Amino acid sequence: MALRWSVRTGLALLLAVALTEKVFAEVLWLDPLPAGTQSPYPDLGGNFTLASATGPASLSDYQGKVVLLFFGYTFCPDICPTTLTVLGRVLQTLDASELDDVQALFISLDPERDSPQRMAEYSAFFHPKIRGLTGTAAQIAQVAKQYGVLYQAVSAPDSALGYSVDHSGVMYLLGWDGGAVALIQHGSPADEVLKIVREVLARQVGQPRSGKDERLHNMDQVLTFEREVGPQDHFIPLVVRMKLDLAGARIHLADWQVLAEDDRQLLVELQIGDSAQGRHYFNALRELLISANRGVIGQFEPASAAVTDWLKEVEPESIVMFKVRTGIHGDWRALTRFQRYLLCHAARKNDVTLNRQIVAEIPALELLEP
Repeated sequence: MALRWSVRTGLALLLAVALTEKVFAEVLWLDPLPAGTQSPYPDLGGNFTLASATGPASLSDYQGKVVLLFFGYTFCPDICPTTLTVLGRVLQTLDASELDDVQALFISLDPERDSPQRMAEYSAFFHPKIRGLTGTAAQIAQVAKQYGVLYQAVSAPDSALGYSVDHSGVMYLLGWDGGAVALIQHGSPADEVLKIVREVLARQVGQPRSGKDERLHNMDQVLTFEREVGPQDHFIPLVVRMKLDLAGARIHLADWQVLAEDDRQLLVELQIGDSAQGRHYFNALRELLISANRGVIGQFEPASAAVTDWLKEVEPESIVMFKVRTGIHGDWRALTRFQRYLLCHAARKNDVTLNRQIVAEIPALELLEP
């Protein structure tokens, strides 16, 4: 990473941080927006896709949950461990039903040193529900820009680390639609943050979302061409097949068919962002099948980046060749985890019609006419 330091840049950063925190404090500081209130930051935030230890992760993966978002880095000596400790206490205090509706994300501002695995281990130390994300320098810069995060590498010649990263310390509280509903100042005590989180959870009740209240009606994750095939019990949707792989579970079509419509929709909607959620998915599936008198299912090794093409950050050679052979164009890095799964599924099937159907589902891809 190219580091640049200057007195002027440093002063500018400090001034910008002070001004940013002053503006945020006057509008959203520890004061969640009431339902129906227009955000004073309509352009703040937005979806993103970054790397985690279990594969690509997008903010949209958590639509239907309240998200606590914080930016920092694992070598941070003060702001990050302090904030993550507070965040861990908040998550620990939430009851089970509340925790199910909340997800915490910790995004690295030091992608050179913070690998996905390091981010996962560091984040889990504070609470298993905190998911660590990282990416390329360009990806991090883009997400930081979306959220108004200011950061800069600062030389530390007397330290074995070589440099530190100065950064703003706002925690973002995002509603079920991904929009910012509160900005929380660094140094806020855990009880204050907990109060805000619970207030946001309470205010979201009754508002449209694609989480558990609409789970039985939201089919957005089932592909268009799958829905057109006919009744959902005639096939196991690809999004469920992907989640079965991530959870290390295998079922037959007959297992799927005996499940009630509500139960099938639950398996469509449940998210798997880390190993803990994978275990939760497996356990939920097992209980549903036991209730349907299908017996106990076995557990296999969950899909991992080490052996699974669609979880790899670098585009597999087999996919490169498949795209060349079929005329598919698109950047692997721009695809979400599910989109990579679809592309790998198309490569395995090698079916022209299926290729076109899948490409139609993925805006980042195009299929050239022969």
